[in-house]
Amino acid sequence: MLEESGAAGQGGAHQAVAVVGETEDGMEEEDQDIHVRQQRGEMLFAVAEVVFEVIVSAVSAANESWSGLASVDTAAV
Repeated sequence: MLEESGAAGQGGAHQAVAVVGETEDGMEEEDQDIHVRQQRGEMLFAVAEVVFEVIVSAVSAANESWSGLASVDTAAV
């Protein structure tokens, strides 16, 4: 009887270790997921910055061309 309860007690200890091991694996996977999402966010932010700069340049160029047209129109009058 004692051996059975000793074996049962040891089985419980092994089960606790297995649960901790599974939790650590889950934590590592979650850390990796967070890292991947962070990298994606950084890439998307970089793309958004580039798009913003392109739009600013386009608007600036359009304003310059409109300014040039306005000065030509007033000079002709």
